[in-house]
Amino acid sequence: MSNWIKILKGHLEGKFYLYDHGLTLRLLVGASQNPIGGKFEDPIKAKEATRAIFDEMKSYNKDNLIVTSNPCYNVKGFVMHFKEEELTDNSIGVNFKDIWEAYGEQINNGNYGITQEDRKIINQILERDL
Repeated sequence: MSNWIKILKGHLEGKFYLYDHGLTLRLLVGASQNPIGGKFEDPIKAKEATRAIFDEMKSYNKDNLIVTSNPCYNVKGFVMHFKEEELTDNSIGVNFKDIWEAYGEQINNGNYGITQEDRKIINQILERDL
């Protein structure tokens, strides 16, 4: 199971108590790095990895869960979350171009918006599956 799935399930379980509506894709990309929060070698790899995670999210349909998004004015972008719903072509509610415009520069710079508390929660989620 991909790290982003484990982390988004952690959000669904209420582990990220500060984030009511979802997690940013930039946080999920950064949390999927090894080590957590590691910067990409170059912008092309950053965009490719972000696109790969986005594409996985767009087609995710397991355990009656799909990934959808909400605009979030606090982060000036979109937040992703699991929802029990039928998968459709537009279930995710956002396109990659808009995601990359919102978070691409930050992802390229290794700024994933992962706080110390986020890191603690992410480590707990990922360690439970070791």
